Amino acid sequence: MPLDAAIPLGPFLVDRAGHLHLREPHLRPRIAFAWRGRPIVGRLQDGRLEIEAVLGRIPSTADGSPERRAALFAMLRRLAPDLPHGWHAHLLPDHRLTLETADRMPMPIRISALVGALTNAVLVLAPYLDLFEECGLAAGGTVSTCPG
Repeated sequence: MPLDAAIPLGPFLVDRAGHLHLREPHLRPRIAFAWRGRPIVGRLQDGRLEIEAVLGRIPSTADGSPERRAALFAMLRRLAPDLPHGWHAHLLPDHRLTLETADRMPMPIRISALVGALTNAVLVLAPYLDLFEECGLAAGGTVSTCPG
């Protein structure tokens, strides 16, 4: 392989300058990892980096913890308008609470820029995880009592 040839890396070709090029234009590569015990997924699609973080699972009415459920929903209502620009909260049908964002990420992108964007996203999430953890929303979906 010549020294100036792109190196295959999963769905990418990495050029000499460290830029990631999609091997096939229709691919939608993703990177998944856990941070503070929570799944984080980043997807590259159409010149955007979409990031989804699962904060935890809000108890259902069948779980018999209406006070905790009410406290978590109250916190979500208070925080939703104050999320950073571009971030949105979603409650999925299976009661998982997610925070999501998307930002322009022109291709080709350098590996360092991709890792930097993902790192920035988890740092933005940190205070929200702290608040929901204080209210008992654990990574595995278990809930303890919310401080009054």
